[in-house]
Amino acid sequence: MKTAFPYWRHRIAPVFDTARQILVVTSDAGMTTGKTEVTLADGHPTAKLLPLVELQVDSLVCGAISSQVRQMAVFYGITVVPFIAGDLDAIVRLWLAGKLAGDANAMPGCRRRWGRRSRDASLENVAPEELKAQNEPQDRLRIARHGRHSACQAAARRRKI
Repeated sequence: MKTAFPYWRHRIAPVFDTARQILVVTSDAGMTTGKTEVTLADGHPTAKLLPLVELQVDSLVCGAISSQVRQMAVFYGITVVPFIAGDLDAIVRLWLAGKLAGDANAMPGCRRRWGRRSRDASLENVAPEELKAQNEPQDRLRIARHGRHSACQAAARRRKI
C-alpha cells in the first residue's frame, strides 16, 4: 500500500493545494518497505494529483484540501484522510499502526467538541453530494435566522460605534 503525506518543515502541510513536498510511504502489513520524496510543481492544485496517480498512491493523508481536489482524488481512486496535523514522522508511525483517527491529530478547529460538529465523515470517502445534503438544512436555518453575512454585519456595526 502506498500512502502520500504532503509536508512542510517536517510537519503535515496545512493545505494540500499549496504543498510542494510529498513523502510517499510504501508499506506492507504495517511495516515500511520504502519511502520516496516527491517535489510537486507549482500550478493548479488538481495537477498536484498527477504524480500521485503515476506513483499509484492508495491514500492521501493531508491537512486541509479543497473540495475540487478531494473530488478529483476520489475519482482517481485515492482515499483522502483530510484535516490531519502534526509532526510528519509521528503521523506516519500512527498511520502505519492504524491509530491515526481521533482528535489528537486533527487540525485546530476540526476537533469534535461541545457536540456541535463531527469530522468523522471527513475520515472516509464520502461523496460531496452526501456532505452537502447533510449540511444544507442547517445552513438554510442559520441564514434564515441571522442572514447570510450576519457576522460581517455585526463586525461593521461595532466598528461604527
